[in-house]
Amino acid sequence: MTEMGGLSNGLAPMLMIGGCPRSGTTWLQLLLAESLFIYSRPNETHLFDVYLERLRSLFSSEKALFHSNDGLSSFFDQKSFEADLLRPFVHSVLRRYAIGAKKGQLILEKTPSNICYVEQMKELDLSFVSLEIVRDPRAVVSSWRAAQKEPWGKWAQKNIFDICATWCRYVIKGDHAKYLRKERHKRIKYELLVTKPTETLLDIYGWLGIEESKASINAAVEKCSIGRLKSEGAESDVLSSVISGRSNFIRKGEVDSWRGDLSSSDLSIIHKYCGSLMDRLGYSE
Repeated sequence: MTEMGGLSNGLAPMLMIGGCPRSGTTWLQLLLAESLFIYSRPNETHLFDVYLERLRSLFSSEKALFHSNDGLSSFFDQKSFEADLLRPFVHSVLRRYAIGAKKGQLILEKTPSNICYVEQMKELDLSFVSLEIVRDPRAVVSSWRAAQKEPWGKWAQKNIFDICATWCRYVIKGDHAKYLRKERHKRIKYELLVTKPTETLLDIYGWLGIEESKASINAAVEKCSIGRLKSEGAESDVLSSVISGRSNFIRKGEVDSWRGDLSSSDLSIIHKYCGSLMDRLGYSE
């Protein structure tokens, strides 16, 4: 991978993890955060999908809000709004996020929707690479439905058609990120992370240019195994701050548990709306 350099304003290089919700982004973050070469905070920032989206929306809707020439658009155009307000805001947030990191550490931030904002990150002059995780949409639908039953799952209240559309949108956004970023974007499959965790992590570290030992990776895999995380739950020193009281956030962690969860009607709908992308990603069986 092309070596990254920090910006002149002191913003450290970043690893932005993203992928469709319920695809294993949290588990991937936990595994990588065990490395001494990587710094990460436990909670998602939602910097791009919530804060920047709302700021941009407010700016673009000022006429409707004020019914006059009031507002920031009276002295900012779109270009200066992005350059003079949004760019410093994003850089300030990420510098604060990195407080506590040691010199030379790669800063990891995980918000699932990061993958949808790679183009905006590039336009905001961030020094970053993006790591995307994809998962079989059948497993995503199954996990999403389980999340709907939990008190923390209000965000997951979608029907199967909307879940399929969301999965497709994330995959296409990942394709676009690869087109834009070339070797600075990498896609991995959740199923390989489950079945071959050490090999998959070695591949990621090689892409990042980090010489992580196999022994350290094996220790991280053992410490962050799905079985161990499930059994320890909120008592886990790895998981407690991440789940923040969200019971059952970590589920089965299996590759094909969807087989017992989905009806033939569900499978038909998923294949109808996700089939072409499933075939391309190797999820056709």
